[in-house]
Amino acid sequence: MNKAYPVSLVVLVTKKTKLKPEFYSLARKFAEVLFIVAQEDSLQFGEKNDLAKLPNHRLVTHKIKDNFAYLRNLAHHEAKEKYLFHLDSDEAVKIKNETEFIRLFQNLNKDIYGVKRKEVFLGKILGHGESIFHDRIVKKELRWKGKVHERIEGKKLSRKKITSFYLLHNQHLSVDKFIQRLNYYSTLRALDLKEKGVKGNLFKVIFYPIAKCFQDLIFRKGLLDGYRGIYQAFLMSYYSLIVQVKLFLFSSSK
Repeated sequence: MNKAYPVSLVVLVTKKTKLKPEFYSLARKFAEVLFIVAQEDSLQFGEKNDLAKLPNHRLVTHKIKDNFAYLRNLAHHEAKEKYLFHLDSDEAVKIKNETEFIRLFQNLNKDIYGVKRKEVFLGKILGHGESIFHDRIVKKELRWKGKVHERIEGKKLSRKKITSFYLLHNQHLSVDKFIQRLNYYSTLRALDLKEKGVKGNLFKVIFYPIAKCFQDLIFRKGLLDGYRGIYQAFLMSYYSLIVQVKLFLFSSSK
């Protein structure tokens, strides 16, 4: 197989994941594709998708739940290539410059590359607020930390933001489902902070949500996205609130 991109493409999937036609055409260009899937979900995932279109794919099964850093590190352990490109199952790659896109993956030399992820909220793509850069192309030897909002930490790591493409994050969730998802992630985040020794207090409960809303609306220019940007900022402020409330309760419990 002619390797267009000497990179391992990593995709976190579930039994509900249905790959789109454009994914297959992109994935075939990578040296290998690793699907990280729960062991009990692997058969169902395979039945929903034509994996025969991807002769370069492997299913990496696991029994771990609620620890996204572990899943990404599992991919780093299994990958054969020097770099990994991490992609979630509800994300689509939108290429703005094909030539620059190809050149990027054929000439990687930094430790980490940041990719902007644009959020789809209430049926529209948002350009600001929570539409920010995420670490997605990383060296195999690096390791992720955090059960949720996982990230790679290191003082001397070289980083670069890229603009030849972006990720379109479309969860296809109603507002009710979106709030349910925030509640789920808030528990993981609070437990993660507790395990790291972070203590909760009333100051954080009161002021962190205010700071989060101000960050998304003003510093990240969420106001430019109109009422959708304002709505999302308030929801993310609510998320910050319940994280801090749960952390405070966890810290107070014996």
